[in-house]
Amino acid sequence: MAIEIMTEATRRTAVPGDALTFGRSGGGSEVEIGSDERLHRRCGRVIVEPDGWRLENLGSWLHLRVESLDSVGCDELAPGEVLRVPWPRVSVSLTTGSQRHCFLVDAPAGAQAAADADADAAAARDCGPNDTRTPIRIDRASGSFRALVSLCEPRLRDPRSVDVPTDLAIALRLNRSGAEARRLTGKTVERRLDHCRSRFGLKHVSEDGSSAGLERRDARRVLLDAAIASGTVTLSDLRLLDPDDGE
Repeated sequence: MAIEIMTEATRRTAVPGDALTFGRSGGGSEVEIGSDERLHRRCGRVIVEPDGWRLENLGSWLHLRVESLDSVGCDELAPGEVLRVPWPRVSVSLTTGSQRHCFLVDAPAGAQAAADADADAAAARDCGPNDTRTPIRIDRASGSFRALVSLCEPRLRDPRSVDVPTDLAIALRLNRSGAEARRLTGKTVERRLDHCRSRFGLKHVSEDGSSAGLERRDARRVLLDAAIASGTVTLSDLRLLDPDDGE
């Protein structure tokens, strides 16, 4: 499939096999998003595949924000992270001081629907014909899904467990797994789980808006319960935490 990449000044078509970098004007990137000296010469890369596209953060410190233009949905990529973008039309932005730099990507809805169907099939793989659970579609190759699996790990290994891992504990677990391109922090995990909450419709579970530790723990517990109950995360997903073991 081909996608359209649009900045304020240019419009470019990319086809499967293309890997286009974007960054500061005059820095050698195929897509120039601004002349701000605080921008990296190469902030990231758009990688086009037959059934979708991926976004990679190539920067050293700037974060990329991806927002759907047609529905509620967003994600944030720290340096070194890669996301298979699940939405057909998005804005990709990054901020330097008070300046926001962005470009738009338009992917064909038909190709994206096919990719979504594949994701739905993967999400439902452990649900039998009489299973009434409805797994939530989250890209199983994404860092957000790995964080969710790590959150659910104690319950998956022991259904009687009441352990709710902290963001830092999840970061340490993922760093040990060898599945991450770079070392994670608790803050990165917090953003990943926040994306999962938005997919489950749990973004506004707080009644008083506070950010106390107990409330954050409750938010993780609610997400954990939803992920297990819906069949979104199952025992077989634990292999993502130990990619070098066996399969």
